[in-house]
Amino acid sequence: MLELFLMYMLIDLLTKPWKELPAYKLGIIDAKGNQLKKTFELKTSQERSAYGTFQKFAFNLRRLIEKLPGGKSQLAKYLSVYALFKEQTDVDGNFLKEFNDINSIDNLFEEYFPDEN
Repeated sequence: MLELFLMYMLIDLLTKPWKELPAYKLGIIDAKGNQLKKTFELKTSQERSAYGTFQKFAFNLRRLIEKLPGGKSQLAKYLSVYALFKEQTDVDGNFLKEFNDINSIDNLFEEYFPDEN
């Protein structure tokens, strides 16, 4: 489940316009994603959560994608997200099929955390 949540967050950070991200609204990054405040200058928990390690990774990846020819287009962002996560599909092309129903999630937890009794 954590993997699925992190994938959603990464997709969100890679595809949203810079001006809609919390880090921009707090004045941590500019409209091109460049850092305006250093990490040690972030005082509130809201600022630290808007520009944590995961967000830095996503922003650096996004800036790399935008340096490629055509990388600033919305289509390029969606194609790069697809390329990052296409290995998560099974042979039938079902995206994350194992998370489609609650029973599979229960089975997944039982597999990793078996009863000790």
